[in-house]
Amino acid sequence: MGYNTLRSIELPEGIVKLAVSSDRNDLRGTHADAEIVIGEKDAISSATSSASRYASNDAEMQLSYLLKGYDMVIPIAGLGGNGGGWLASLVCRAARLSKATPLALVTTPLSIEGREKRHRSTKQLEALRKWTSAVIYKNDLIFKEVTNLPMMKAFKVMNKVVLKPVGELNVLDRNVKK
Repeated sequence: MGYNTLRSIELPEGIVKLAVSSDRNDLRGTHADAEIVIGEKDAISSATSSASRYASNDAEMQLSYLLKGYDMVIPIAGLGGNGGGWLASLVCRAARLSKATPLALVTTPLSIEGREKRHRSTKQLEALRKWTSAVIYKNDLIFKEVTNLPMMKAFKVMNKVVLKPVGELNVLDRNVKK
């Protein structure tokens, strides 16, 4: 979800795109301002860590350094896979360590994707909630609204729904700073 969203949508001016993945191939075409490849084990250990004051591995230190100076960090991820949900937790934890406010935008797997993926998404959401609040989009509900569209157009609509809060927060931030 997150990489597909980054590939297909232009973010409002003033928002920096940072793509984080455990697989370099996922980062192709994201047009991110910066890209980081992190080992899957590092992401999972950070997501499930109970430490809160110090980075527990190199991945957290690298991310915390990159996130310094930002007021807000908004990871976008699809839950249930082997990477995105865990990486969203890692990014939120690193944001906290760098004194930024994290807010995750995540989607749950479609029902047809199976019980294992739904179970993994539950575990990822539990880990994510340790470090941030999350706006959770249930893909099944969004998909019901776009069933009459061709698949690729349906995903574009879903991406716009997920990104709507980013644009609204950006406008709010600009108005507050005036």
